[in-house]
Amino acid sequence: DTIVQILNPDCYIENNSMIRVDFTNRDSLVLAISSDSLKWDMVQAKALDFNLKGSADSLYARLDAESIKIDTMVSMYNVMNETSAINNFVRNRLFWGNWGEKSYSGDLRFDLDFSRDIHDGELLSQMQLYDGVMVFGDSVWNVAASQVAMHGEELTVNHFKINKGDAFVHLNGVLGKEDGKRMSADVNNISLRRLSMFVPGMQRANLFGMLSGNCVISDY
Repeated sequence: DTIVQILNPDCYIENNSMIRVDFTNRDSLVLAISSDSLKWDMVQAKALDFNLKGSADSLYARLDAESIKIDTMVSMYNVMNETSAINNFVRNRLFWGNWGEKSYSGDLRFDLDFSRDIHDGELLSQMQLYDGVMVFGDSVWNVAASQVAMHGEELTVNHFKINKGDAFVHLNGVLGKEDGKRMSADVNNISLRRLSMFVPGMQRANLFGMLSGNCVISDY
């Protein structure tokens, strides 16, 4: 832990943790981390196991943890995250779940593809988000399939939506410097108390009530 804190004062790792790096084979890399407790900035993990194997063309990584907490905003238990990458294509699945007095769980999957636009040479990043689900205190929220793309400085969101019945958050449109580009955000029957849990600096605010409305952003 002393060495880790010298290298990065914001990082804490439990004594007797194990970090192994193997790159004796110049064409591959193996990284393994096992720790009872690891903290980096606002992120804290308990009973963490992380394994990564990669080469010049592909990579596979898996993370398992008893719990992961991000400040006071997010707490996930029995976490499993798998990432695989081949060349410029990345596939990821995040799963977490605990079933005690109340359920907190989720299953989210997405793909990432990185390329260059054949017309202007700009970096093009595209994300495909698949249908998923998140459960907060027995409250089930559905995540709809959607697409997000970043082309240079232009951001496109194609119908990102999470909902529970008639309560939802919906984003759609394009943010860019050209005239006529616009992004709309629609919110309906969202609890301000629950929303404040996910906004940095607002966790201690005593907010109550419901939020509904529409916001349009353009010409950023």
